[in-house]
Amino acid sequence: DTTPCLCVFVVQIPNALTESPFYRYSNEQEDFFEDKKITALFKGIPPINTVIEDSDNNLWYSYDETLGVLVKTASGKYYRKEAPFSNLTGNLVDHYISINTIDPGNIFIGLTDGLAHYDSKISNKFITKPHVFFESFSSSSDTIITGNLENPLTDLRVPYKSNHVKFTFSSPTFENQENITYSYKLEPFEENWRNWSTLSVKEYTNLREGNYKMKIKAKNSYGIESNIEEINFTISPPWYRHFLAYLTYSLLFIGAIYITSTRVKLKIRKNKYYETIEQRRLYLEKESKIRHEQHELEKEIERLKSDKLQIKILAKDKELVSNSLQVVKKNKVLNGIIQKIKDIDANTLDDTTKFEFNKLHKSIVKEVNTDKSWKDLEKHIKNVHFEFLKRLKEKYPTISPRELDLSTYLLMNMSTKEIAEIMNISTGGVELARYRLRKKLGLNKKENLIGFLMSV
Repeated sequence: DTTPCLCVFVVQIPNALTESPFYRYSNEQEDFFEDKKITALFKGIPPINTVIEDSDNNLWYSYDETLGVLVKTASGKYYRKEAPFSNLTGNLVDHYISINTIDPGNIFIGLTDGLAHYDSKISNKFITKPHVFFESFSSSSDTIITGNLENPLTDLRVPYKSNHVKFTFSSPTFENQENITYSYKLEPFEENWRNWSTLSVKEYTNLREGNYKMKIKAKNSYGIESNIEEINFTISPPWYRHFLAYLTYSLLFIGAIYITSTRVKLKIRKNKYYETIEQRRLYLEKESKIRHEQHELEKEIERLKSDKLQIKILAKDKELVSNSLQVVKKNKVLNGIIQKIKDIDANTLDDTTKFEFNKLHKSIVKEVNTDKSWKDLEKHIKNVHFEFLKRLKEKYPTISPRELDLSTYLLMNMSTKEIAEIMNISTGGVELARYRLRKKLGLNKKENLIGFLMSV
């Protein structure tokens, strides 16, 4: 029976992690099962879309419009054959194979426009190796060579400004010219051969200067490759990378080193001269600084003496104020006693007691001398703080004498209670006087009154 076995193999959808196994349908079990033997046979072959088995147990398959067969030998092994069917590329029915094997010498293959007859007994040794050659080699400014370049020139030079080169190549054949593919590489610009392509033109742009070798090869529809053809050419360097340019750069560099060295030596001599002058200037400056520091030290000593004297004066002020406050307190007590004595009726006393009573009264009145204490205190304070009072009066002419006294007491860091006793007013009266003084001095609530007075 010449009817082929139409056993169907189902290919698993390929993925990146596993191989794509084959599944065979069993008529007996009415189910699919993995066929590991067939999967192993197709290892290394691109993903296929159709597989059938003919009457001789050969496995016919197709992928990417390519037809092939795994031929089964008498020993049961398989070998792959695709080259004899290369001419059928483009004429196969998509995702379908129609193979009718009558005998090894008569195998019919279904195509989109008819049938192809294949005799597997005929050897393909008669198929000749294709020939490839360069048709032209041109740059961006000129066509360097053209025609069938079987013996191209070896000394081909391209100016750097024309470093955009173009190659055209061809492989003459009388059978399926559209199935001729080419591969090429430009050494040393490319390390590996480019993938096979039907394009017969290649351009390279912006090549650097150097020696290049363009290699091409062709492959016919039977998968037979031609010999390699090549063209050697040179891209000349730009003027600024030419040998003469580098020589000029070297001379300029040497000249620059000489000029720089000369200038450095001259600068060293000038620096030594200026260093001598600078050392002299620093010496004089240091001497002047020492004199200035000595003068400042003398001033500091005088200031410390003055500060020490001022501290003594302030201490005396404090002592005087304290003594005056004691006098004030004593006088208040004595005045209270005098008032009580006045309340006693002297007529009720006998003569002796009355005499002693009047003697005691005169003695207490004599002891009370508050006005003199205040005058001595005010006189001393005004003498000590004469300059302060003078500056304050000049700056604020409308300030009253009582406000001047308050300013002096505040400057002496006296408490509100002490000021109240000295000025013979209540603490509330002191606060009111402070408020009026702040207003006359033009100070707001945030400004410190004592700090302001110390800065006058």
